[in-house]
Parts: sequence; C-alpha cells; structure tokens
Amino acid sequence: MPAYKERAVNKVLELLLKQSLPENWKLDKILVIACGYKEFYFLKNKKIRILRENKRKGKAYAVNAALKKIRHNTKLDVIIVHNADVFPKKSMLKTLLKPFKNDYIGITCVRPVCLDDSKDFVGFLNKLVWDLHHLVSLENPKVGEVFAFRNIIKKVPKKLAADEAYIEFVTQKRGYKIVYVPNAVVFNRGPRNIIDFINQRRRFFTGHVHVKNKYRYKVSTMSIIRVTKAFLKYLKVQPINPPKRILWLMCSMFLEAYIRVLGTIDFYVFRKVPYAWEIIKSSKNNLK
Repeated sequence: MPAYKERAVNKVLELLLKQSLPENWKLDKILVIACGYKEFYFLKNKKIRILRENKRKGKAYAVNAALKKIRHNTKLDVIIVHNADVFPKKSMLKTLLKPFKNDYIGITCVRPVCLDDSKDFVGFLNKLVWDLHHLVSLENPKVGEVFAFRNIIKKVPKKLAADEAYIEFVTQKRGYKIVYVPNAVVFNRGPRNIIDFINQRRRFFTGHVHVKNKYRYKVSTMSIIRVTKAFLKYLKVQPINPPKRILWLMCSMFLEAYIRVLGTIDFYVFRKVPYAWEIIKSSKNNLK
C-alpha cells in the first residue's frame, strides 16, 4: 500500500484487516510504504509493517520497496497492490482472490465505484470515468486502484508512471490472463475541481503513452473504439435527465480528447514521464 499523506489510511487498514479470504488462504502482512507523515500514528497490528520513505520518489519506487521486502518469501502466492485512498467493500479480497484457483489467471482487478455527487459537473466527470472503466473492463480488463497478481514479478522500472500497466504487460507476456472481477468493489473519490481533474487524467494518459512507446503495450482504455463502444452502452443504461447532462456529456467528450492530446504532447514533445507526479490535493482532501 503506497501512502502519501492520505488522511484515511488507518480506516482503509481497518477495513482490510476485517476482510474475509477464500478457504485455506491467509493474509501474510500489509506493507505500507509511507511518505509525508509527520507525528502520524499508524494503526497497530502484527500484520502491518510500515516502511518509511524520507523522500517521495513515485509509486513505482514504493512498489519496488515492497517487492524487495517480500522477494525471498517464495511461499507467497499472490501480491495485492491497494491504494491508500480507496475503501474496500466487505468481502472484496475474498472475491478478488477466488479466480486464482485457476492456474492460468495471473492478475485480478477490482471495480472502482466513485462516491462523488454527480449533480455537479466535476462529480459527474469523475463518475463517468469509472463507469466507462467498468464497461470497458467487462470485455477487456483494465487494472486500476486495487489489483492482485501472482508472485512472479521481482521489480518494476523505477521511472514508470503506470506500474499497473507494466505488470499487466509482463504477466500476459508470461502466458497468464487478466480477469476483471466486477463484484470485488472499492469506493473512491475524484478531484474536486476541473483543473485537478484535467491534470490527473493527463498524467494517467502520459503514463500509458510511455508504456505503449517503450513496451509496445496498450491498456484497454487507450483504444478510442473500445471507449466509444462503452460510451454508447453507458447512454443506453444511464438516464440523461436533466437536459443539462446532454451538454455535460458533449463537454466530457471534448475534454477527454483535449486531455489525450496534452498527454501525447507531454511525452513525445516534452519527454515527460510523471513517475513522481504532482499531488492532486483536492482528491486527497475529498476522501472521508
């Protein structure tokens, strides 16, 4: 669990410790890679280990710190990466881990459900992103927020802004499958203002462009065709009243195109790889 100043980290840890697991499974430990906490007391439990990071170096660094810690424990079957700013639903872990009874499964990923109020435009955008993520993942799984993978990866590249995309790539290259588990739910919140929303989405897309360029691997949500199909499905199942939502939907399409252009320029023109990205403060302050 990479954690940088997330205020709700202890609540997340409490919820994880209460999770049930499949029969004959046990939780070995929870490693919290903590940075930016001063005079902060983490939840005390024998299964929780805190690895403190003096300087923030990005999520890939945090993932590597955890992988290094468990590298010599070959008895661990599955590793879970769980963001510190999302709340797991009851039995999320049990549901997420069940598919691993099949030897060909390499990664399982959750369904993130946004708790933001869709009555305002930014809240509507946040919910739309994760609703489309869900619809795309039903046919072509996309890892995000929380995922589990077999203990076959020793490290990820340090300067990487999309560690989950890299783990997708390596796992599939080794012949394993990715499974989306929509009943394994976690709850999240997005940025509170449009500038933060754009910056967050722009960073995500730049990271995915980097993985595509370096490893020739595209995450499913990079496909305009897949996202468009998901958008059309969304229109069939979601009411678009009041009429202002029609305008919001049109704006969301133009905004996503704009963000993708910015992300592409960031990587190919400015050679940016936002592995230690600027913190989206309104997103962190929004989780309670």
